[in-house]
Amino acid sequence: MSTVSPGRARRRAAASSVGPIVKLSSLPASLHRTRRSHPDRRVSSCESLLRPQPNPIELATRSLAHHDRTRRELEQRLERAGVEIEERVAALETLERLGYVDDTRVAVSRAETLAARGQGDAAIRFDLERRGLSADHVDEALAALAPESQRALELAERHGRTAKTLAQLRRKGFGADSLEAVFSDGIAGTEV
Repeated sequence: MSTVSPGRARRRAAASSVGPIVKLSSLPASLHRTRRSHPDRRVSSCESLLRPQPNPIELATRSLAHHDRTRRELEQRLERAGVEIEERVAALETLERLGYVDDTRVAVSRAETLAARGQGDAAIRFDLERRGLSADHVDEALAALAPESQRALELAERHGRTAKTLAQLRRKGFGADSLEAVFSDGIAGTEV
């Protein structure tokens, strides 16, 4: 009585679920390029032809498990995975209908996070547009935040109204109007 190793049993089960086994020797030589990934195993470049196509909803939900993503980010992820356009669109529509993909929620959440890190409206707008969010989503997210001048005032009071703070707020994307309102009394340590 011969025993079957667990590895061989798994390979047989996988092969039966994929379909008929294609012997590498029966393939054209152009497809039968092998490389050594492990001394005891030869991997053929044609193995990818035998693998089943990935489930687009499963790929998208796996990506969403880490953090919220925009529709565009998920679409790019599915495209890189080789999912056909019709399947991508259907999967994304399903996920939107179920509430897993919501660009408004992503925009508001990301804007709040960046504002809490001390970013100005210009920097927040840039980040949201880079993620593929529409102008309407970006405007809605910025409207949900405290006014930029109020956020700049809080940061200036926390760090002091110095030239260094003014330069830091400029680099963080605060607009000239907000900075002028905050620093209209002057900068500490300078005479006007």
